Amino acid sequence: MSHTPAASPFETRNTDHRADIRSASLLDESGVAKQKLIEAIESSSEGFALFDPDERLVLCNRHFQDFHPGLAAIIAPGVTFEAIARAVVETCIVRAAGMTVEAWLAERLAHYRAPRGPLLQQRVDGRWVQVNERKTNDGGVVAVYTDVTEIKRAEQVLKATQGRLTYLLTASPSMICSFEVGGRNAPTFISENVRDLLGYEPSDYLAGPEFWLERLHPEDQERVLAEFPHLLAQGHNVIEYRFLHANGRYRWVRDEQRLLRDSNGQPVEVVESWSDITERKEAELALQTQTAFVELLQAAAAAANEAPTVEDALRFCIERVAQHAGWPLGHAHLLAQDGTRTLLPTGIWHCDAAADYARFQTATVATRLGAGAGLAGRVLLSGAPEWSLGDPSLAADPRAPAAAQDGIRAGFCFPVTVGREVVAVLEFFAREAPPPDASLLRVMTNIGAQLGRVIERKQAEESLRQAKEAAEDASRAKSSFLANMSHELRTPLNAIIGFTRLVMRRAKDVLPLKQFENLEKILASSEHLLSLINSILDLAKVEAGRMEVKPSDFALEPVLDLCLRTVEPLVKDEGVRLVRDVRDPPTVLRTDEEKLRQILINLLSNAIKFTEAGSVTLRVRSVGEAVEFAVTDTGIGIPADALSAIFEEFHQVDNSATRSHSGTGLGLAISHRLARLLGGRIGVESREGEGSTFTLTIPPRIAGASEVPAIPKPAPSVVTTPRSGAKVVLAIDDDPNVVYLLQENLADAGYTVIGAASGQDGLVKARELQPRAITLDIMMPGTDGWQVLHALKTDPQTRDIPVVLISIVDQKELGFRLGATDYIVKPFEREALIGALARIAPDNERVLVIDDDPNVPDLVRQLLDSEHCTVDWVADGAAGLERIAQARPSVILLDLLMPRMDGLAFLDALQADPSARDIPVVVLTAASLDSAERGMLRDRVLGLIDKSGLDRAALVREVRRVLPVLERETADGGR
Repeated sequence: MSHTPAASPFETRNTDHRADIRSASLLDESGVAKQKLIEAIESSSEGFALFDPDERLVLCNRHFQDFHPGLAAIIAPGVTFEAIARAVVETCIVRAAGMTVEAWLAERLAHYRAPRGPLLQQRVDGRWVQVNERKTNDGGVVAVYTDVTEIKRAEQVLKATQGRLTYLLTASPSMICSFEVGGRNAPTFISENVRDLLGYEPSDYLAGPEFWLERLHPEDQERVLAEFPHLLAQGHNVIEYRFLHANGRYRWVRDEQRLLRDSNGQPVEVVESWSDITERKEAELALQTQTAFVELLQAAAAAANEAPTVEDALRFCIERVAQHAGWPLGHAHLLAQDGTRTLLPTGIWHCDAAADYARFQTATVATRLGAGAGLAGRVLLSGAPEWSLGDPSLAADPRAPAAAQDGIRAGFCFPVTVGREVVAVLEFFAREAPPPDASLLRVMTNIGAQLGRVIERKQAEESLRQAKEAAEDASRAKSSFLANMSHELRTPLNAIIGFTRLVMRRAKDVLPLKQFENLEKILASSEHLLSLINSILDLAKVEAGRMEVKPSDFALEPVLDLCLRTVEPLVKDEGVRLVRDVRDPPTVLRTDEEKLRQILINLLSNAIKFTEAGSVTLRVRSVGEAVEFAVTDTGIGIPADALSAIFEEFHQVDNSATRSHSGTGLGLAISHRLARLLGGRIGVESREGEGSTFTLTIPPRIAGASEVPAIPKPAPSVVTTPRSGAKVVLAIDDDPNVVYLLQENLADAGYTVIGAASGQDGLVKARELQPRAITLDIMMPGTDGWQVLHALKTDPQTRDIPVVLISIVDQKELGFRLGATDYIVKPFEREALIGALARIAPDNERVLVIDDDPNVPDLVRQLLDSEHCTVDWVADGAAGLERIAQARPSVILLDLLMPRMDGLAFLDALQADPSARDIPVVVLTAASLDSAERGMLRDRVLGLIDKSGLDRAALVREVRRVLPVLERETADGGR
């Protein structure tokens, strides 16, 4: 290429003088600028070269020469670019990358003449040089050479790092991706292994945020999107959801998210790590399914055991199975009991949307399914569960048209079996359903077997319940019969005993001795007959399970003394001695004091009866954890062949007509049963002709006894309400004989006994008469004594009138709790009655007898005729309340059992009346009450009197006890 040297830019050809002057000035200025430019170019760390339009070098800096080592000789102004390039490749300054010199040179010249951007050259010395060439306005070229070796090395390191990272991301089971925070949340990165994890290309994800959202499972979308605020708040989050694989199936992924923020703390990007957890989730779901099966079985078993009825058990299982399987409709059929082998519809349903299946439910209620008819009929026939997905079994169902109308296309059934017999079928239906589940059918089979056992057990329970009800009916009939017989037998006996005692008291100095002895025999026989009746009733109570154990803490010594004093009169022969042998016994026992006393008295009296000479010894010892009571006699003994039956009811060793010892054979039988009630036992040792030893062993504290606090007997009430009129006692008793006996026994004590033959009459008379006291029978027709007692104690007009329960029923505790002032067991003694009235109705005022037996107030009146008591009488609690409203009594003698209103109702009414609640009440009763029963009435009555005969001494003693004024007047000679 020819080259004409270019003119120097500092040369001028202008001959004009003025122009020469101007040019000279410009030259000076340009020279300065050129020098400054050259210095700036030389100071640059980059190589600089300027080529003219003819491709010749105009100028370059020394760094340009440094980029071309060994070529300093040729790099000078005027050298062509081609010459420099050829020297570079020929001297191997630049690697030709496998090209020939000419090929490389041609490519280099092409880039020089038409620059396309930076050119990167690798030098043989290892350096990397970046050449930037640009055309000048006059067609020349400016070239800048930059050493980018460090940059290339960094790029290589980065590339290697990226390669390793790419390998790790590709080989990792987790996929890495990221997206912007804000705006459209555009995706920014995804690792290549998205192909392996989800079957997509990275570009699919990077196309936009819709890719992720559209493939998120619809059921998970709301839950997952709701987590985004948590991520923004916490900076990290982990969430699991289902994502659609490219193959069309959903996979479970675990998405660990971390939020990146800029220097200002603003969120800019979220980086995520996705892991495929499908296998784990499927295992969890399988475990959950299995657990759900177990829970379903357990729940079905528990519900089946706890359900009160078969229907309840079926209903529970229908609900649980439908919920577990996700089937919207369930129903239970029961096998008809008419032998037709058909299934009857029931009202037991599960229905998620009643309106959606109304036609099918209506058709079901109207259809009996025979064996083989439809799905349920096939289950009835085969005894095995069935699953149907639109097969002919649904079409063969009589309800098929209704099922089609409601869109039912799937169903499954399973049987409930007892043994091998199908007794019920549970069916479930749906419009859409999953394929048959063998595991579910196996579970349903187990549930059906459990329900079958429930049905079998419920059938047995029903049979047992019916048998139990029959037995209870019989027991109630027996108890009712015994109660009625007790009342019917005791009522005339009480009258006999009471009137006999009355006659004996009044005619003792008038009647011939023989006649008086006859009366004594009548009294003894009557009392014996009453004792016999009481024994029979006690035995009946034990047999019926109505004998209650009422434990209390008590000292043993006084009980032993009382037992010995009680039987002492039975020792008629001076050759028989009573011996007390007590060594180191427990100081206090906790058991039923009344029953212990009854057992010991039975054993002692029995021993005395069969001992004609010698001794009867009561021995007490502590033996280990028990207390032993032994009664030893030197009597006739018991034959060995009779010992095994000695505790049987009505058994007597000598059953001959000529036996020398009387008795019913009940004492030992009752004692034996009472001992068992106390947690102990009775044994016997005997030798015929030498004597016997009966041993009672009981625990010092009865097992399982609840700590029931003793009910203290209230102190005699001091009546502050003024009372007017005579000493009227209202006797509420349906037995006129009792009223009469009360009148007779209380008349000489100054009491006027007014009878009330029923509870209602007694309440009325109590309000009307305001008696000094009320006697109240418990067993009365209509309103019984309990009701009367309650009414008396809840009526402001009568609640202060003292009430004495006089009854054959031994329920002191209840009477006291209901407000009776005292309690007397029929037949009562006059002294007990008078004592009760004296204690509870002071000031020589009226005694009100509330008893349905009219003999009671008469007897009370006669017994108290010397006590200056006015005895009033009403026949029941209601009349007693009326009498009290008319004239307030000083004391009330109250029977518990009366018609219209019984003694307890009377006490309730009395206590409800503020103006009468302080009237003392003495309860008259025909049976003995134990301490617990007495305590039941202590807070409501002041006294309890035995109604048997209304003995004057007992009646007077009780009246004086409740009426302290009478007792003081007697001491002052006022009687």
